[in-house]
Amino acid sequence: MSRRAAARPPSIHKFGGASLRDARALGAALAIVQKAERPAVVVVSAFAGVTDALLGLAGDLARGNDAAVRKTAAELRGRYEAAARSVARPGEECVLWDLDQRVGVEEPWGIDSTRVAEIQAARRVDARLVAHTGCVWGSAMTGGVKEMHAHGLLGPEQVHVHCNTLDETDWLRLAHAGAKVSISPETELNMGMGRLAFDACARHGIKPTLSCDVVSLNSGDLFAQMRLGLAYERFRRNDVVNQAGGMPARLAPTARDALAWATVNGADACGIESLTGSLRPGKQADVIVVGGGSLASGPRVDPAGSIVFQGSARDVRTVLVAGRIVKRDGALVGVDLARTLATAEASAERVLARVREITPVLPPRGVPVDFDALARMNLAGAGGA
Repeated sequence: MSRRAAARPPSIHKFGGASLRDARALGAALAIVQKAERPAVVVVSAFAGVTDALLGLAGDLARGNDAAVRKTAAELRGRYEAAARSVARPGEECVLWDLDQRVGVEEPWGIDSTRVAEIQAARRVDARLVAHTGCVWGSAMTGGVKEMHAHGLLGPEQVHVHCNTLDETDWLRLAHAGAKVSISPETELNMGMGRLAFDACARHGIKPTLSCDVVSLNSGDLFAQMRLGLAYERFRRNDVVNQAGGMPARLAPTARDALAWATVNGADACGIESLTGSLRPGKQADVIVVGGGSLASGPRVDPAGSIVFQGSARDVRTVLVAGRIVKRDGALVGVDLARTLATAEASAERVLARVREITPVLPPRGVPVDFDALARMNLAGAGGA
C-alpha cells in the first residue's frame, strides 16, 4: 500500500450560525476540534444573526443612515472581540487587527509619522497626555481612538476628555489600554455633545474623573461639575423607573461618589495618586478647607452632601499646596487680583478685535460651522509651529 493510500484523511468541521451564537457555543465548537483524532480542516462562517445584520447595514448605508451603520458595525465588532476574549488562555491578548496594520502600511489611516513620534516621545519621558476625544458628532474632528489603536499608541498615561461619541469598540480599546476618561458635565450638556460617559465608564471599569473644559462658557469650578454630573447620572438611572410609574428605591450615585470623581479619581488619572487626592499619612499636604461661616456649610449633618450640593468656590476658605498656604480666609496669597482681572480683560479685547476683523457680528448668524475644516486648519497651524 502506498504512503498516500495509508494516510488518514482529515476530518472537516464547518461551524456557523447557531453553533457560533455566543461564547459558550464558541467554546463547544473549539472543544470538538481539539478532540478530533485526525488532522482537522475547520471552516467558519458568520456568527448567528450576522448575515441579517450585514444586510440591514447595507440597507442603512444605501439610505444614508450613517448613525445606524456605525451602530451596527460597532455592535458586530464588539461581539467578535468579546468572543475572542472568551476563548483566550491566561496571558493571551485578543485583538482584531486592522487591515492597515496587518499588511504593514507605513502610515496607517494617513497619520503623519511626526504625530506618532510626538506621542512616543512623550511616553518615553513619562508625560501625561490629554486629548479632547469624541465630542463632535458627524465629524472626524475629535476621533482618533481607532487610529491610535492601530499604531499601538493608546496607554494608561492618557486622559481622554468627553468621549460622548465613542462607539462600543472604541470604549473596549480605551479600557484595554488602561486609558483614563474625564467628563466635563457643564460644557457637554450646554454645547450639545450628548450623553455624559459615566455609564460607559462603569461598563468598562474606567474610573470617571471631572474637568471644567472651557471656562469661557462655564463656571470653571469642580463644585458645579460634581453637582451637574451627579444630577445627570441620577436622572439617567432613575428615568426608566419613573417612566414605569415608580420612584427609585435608592438614589445613586452618592455625594461621596461625586467627591471621588473630583479628588482621588482625578489624582489617579494624572498619575499622582501616591502623592495627593486624599488625606493619608505619607501623602503631601494638599488640602482645601471648605465652609467657615457660610450658610452652605451648616448645619454639618452630612459634610459630603453639603460640599457637593451646597458648596461653591466662594466657600473655599483656605488652600494648602504641599503644605504651603496659597489661599487664606478666602483671599489668594501673593496674588494681585485686580491686576490679574485687568490683564484678562485687556487680553479678551485684543482677541475679540482680531475676530471682528473677520466676523463683525458675534456670534455669526446663518453661517454653518465646518468642524472638519476647523480641525484641518488647527492641525496645519500646529504643524507649522
